[in-house]
Formats: sequence, structure tokens, C-alpha cells
Amino acid sequence: MSESERLPHDVVYDILTRLAVKSLMRLQVHDASGNPPYRRELCTVVYNTLTEISRFQIPFSHVDIAGFYDGMFCLQNNRNNELYLWNPSIRKFKNLVPPRLTRRIESKNLVHGLAYHSQNNDFKILRLVTYEVWAKAEVYTLSTDSWREVVMPVESITRFIGGYSYKSYCISFHGALHTIVDSTEGVFIMSFDVNDETFGKIMLPQNYDVEFLTMFQQLEVFKGFLAFFVFGFNPNGYNGTKCNIWVMKEYGVVESWTKICVPVNYFGNFCGCTDNGELLYINDTKLVSLDPDSLNENIIAIEEVIWEGYTANSMESLVLLDGLNVSSEYED
Repeated sequence: MSESERLPHDVVYDILTRLAVKSLMRLQVHDASGNPPYRRELCTVVYNTLTEISRFQIPFSHVDIAGFYDGMFCLQNNRNNELYLWNPSIRKFKNLVPPRLTRRIESKNLVHGLAYHSQNNDFKILRLVTYEVWAKAEVYTLSTDSWREVVMPVESITRFIGGYSYKSYCISFHGALHTIVDSTEGVFIMSFDVNDETFGKIMLPQNYDVEFLTMFQQLEVFKGFLAFFVFGFNPNGYNGTKCNIWVMKEYGVVESWTKICVPVNYFGNFCGCTDNGELLYINDTKLVSLDPDSLNENIIAIEEVIWEGYTANSMESLVLLDGLNVSSEYED
């Protein structure tokens, strides 16, 4: 084919960005450099595209979801502590090199967070560990396939506070990972800036736990804001469950915490919330969405599943398409 018969690169790029990842995987592209110029850019474009609802089979047994970020999952084997990065949209996974802190740790003393490093177009995993009198942190970088220790501002953390399932995890928001910690300095939100790898502290709302008997607390992103969910029972005998949603209207400003009170029916598990702010929880083995403004409930018709206490945006990406030590789940 002559040069004049070739489509311009910008036209090819525009066509490819409109294709689903599954269609892109069928294309056989040859380039002498082994790295077509559109591929890295395409990861970002497709990465931010919503897709239809699909069902994916996790390719391992005995694993927990340790972290998630827009279609990418960090999985942890609960028997040997091995960690995996998994991209279900292209059916590929990577068995990560062992972290430096490999001692057997209880779930309340261990938390992971997966995040996208926008400055370097890379992925990072934050691993926080506390054991008796010390607390340490290390970061895995996908591009270098390695772990390294980072300095924490708090030397002694008693535990990480998780949600209903008591499995702690980090929420990615505003370019940082966030988790609730209980330390010698009190209970607060610890943040980790993914770009410059620095820790920060965000204080929780004052007297957030005085209204009722607290069942559990959980961080979520609620309508585009960082939010602190507190669930509990009314101490005066109110027959039901109450939820206070503390919304941080201005990120990092403690005075901007704003409370929203939501009465909810007793439920089996809280799974997070949707982009438009509906709460998702399990009621009689069914997934239910609750509008906190109108209090309307809707049963989501997804059958034959065992629900985990997590929700994550389903996004297609080509992350892990190229790279060392990447395996495929199965072939078409």
C-alpha cells in the first residue's frame, strides 16, 4: 500500500478510540518498533469509557479484592498472601513480585490501595501494615515491577477501620488514596498523594458517633465528594438502622463536613454508592438501591451472585496488554 493510500494517523486514532476493548483485542497490529504510538494514549481514552454490564469470573480461588480502580483490580490470595493485578476486560493478570513486608498479618492490620499515577501514566499499589508497636508503608509501581518502602507520618497505628465486612481498603479521590486509621493520635483519615508519595491527615467530623450506637464506618465517593458513612442503631429503641452521610464539600477543609441523615431498613451488607449518589446494600439476598433524597428503594435484578462489600466503576482499558510476566486467563 502506498503512503498516499494510508489513512492519516489522526483518523486511525479517532476510529480506534471508538472501538470497544474486545474489538481492539481482535486486531493484529504490526509495528517495527513493537510499540505503536497510539497504544499508550488509547489506554487513557478507553480507560474513561463506561461499558455495558458484564459478568467476569475471577481466575483464582481463595482471593479477596484488595483494591480497585476503574476496571483494574488488585487481588490478594488469603492463603499465601500473593498479590495479583487483574484486568478483566482483556482477561489478563500479573502475579506481582512479593512485597518486602511478608509477615502474616491480620486483616484489621493490613490495607491495600490501587491508584492511577497520572503524571507518569502508571499504576501504583499502596500497602499499609501495622504490627504491635510499629506501622510501615510500601509502594508497588507497575512500570518498574518493584516495591519500595515509604516513610509514614504516624509510627503507631492500632488498626485500619473497614466497613461492614471489616475488610479495610483505600478510596481513590482527588489524586490520593484514603483510609481510616486508629492510632495513638486518635481516629482520622490518612491520605496518600499518588504523584508525590506524601501522606496527609484529614480529621473526621466532630461528635460523629454520639447520636446512635455505631455499627460501622466507611469512606466512599458520594456525588463527586469525599464522604464518611456512619451506620448505627438508635439508642432510644428506634426499630431500624440509621445512616449519617458526612460529605466534605471542600476537600481537605474540616469545617466543610456536612451531615445528611438517611433512615434505612436493616440490611445484610453495605456495598457503596452509585455515581448519582444512590446507596447500594443487601436486603434478603437482593441488591437494593436507595435514593437518599426521596428514600425510594429499587431492587436491582442481578441474580445468582454472592455479594462482596465493594462497588467499583466498570471501565475498559488495555492495561497489562503489554508487559513482562503477564498471563492470560484463557483464549477465545
